[in-house]
Amino acid sequence: QPRMLDVPMTGRGFIALPPGMLAGLEAITLEGWMRWDTVESWRNSMFFGKDGSNLRIGTAGNPGQLQFGISNVRRDAAGNPSWVSGAVLMAPGALQVGEWVHVAGVIGTDGGRLYVNGTEVASDPNLKLSLHAGDEINQLGHGEFAGAMDEVRVWRVARTGDEIRQHLFAKLTGREP
Repeated sequence: QPRMLDVPMTGRGFIALPPGMLAGLEAITLEGWMRWDTVESWRNSMFFGKDGSNLRIGTAGNPGQLQFGISNVRRDAAGNPSWVSGAVLMAPGALQVGEWVHVAGVIGTDGGRLYVNGTEVASDPNLKLSLHAGDEINQLGHGEFAGAMDEVRVWRVARTGDEIRQHLFAKLTGREP
């Protein structure tokens, strides 16, 4: 079990990150050890976006389904969202209540990849940061996330599967590129 800073994630709390973190990037890797205490839909462990456009790692659709990607939605007069554009990767059954899992979402110039415990589980050459419309709200634990996170990493590069596997259990020094 990972050692972690115990920040209660009960569906009401979150950790705010600075806005504009993704500005000018062509590649990004989001990764970390995560434990969901509920695997109901739309529980975001990581969220970078604004109303109507987001890059996220979280649950979606069926219980236990992991999602990574970019969604752009439009809301009708009643506030109901409808899909406009984007690309998302799904990993059905990847999450179990109370179990720690290492999740890595990668977007590079060649598209996006989703890794679970170091294994690539989904990819899409159409998932590009150019689909993302801004990151005014950047949070860990956004959208009623209930669980815990450890060793959360936001890289300004598209890490390879080998790099992700090699550093799954490595402690960072703070001098990484």
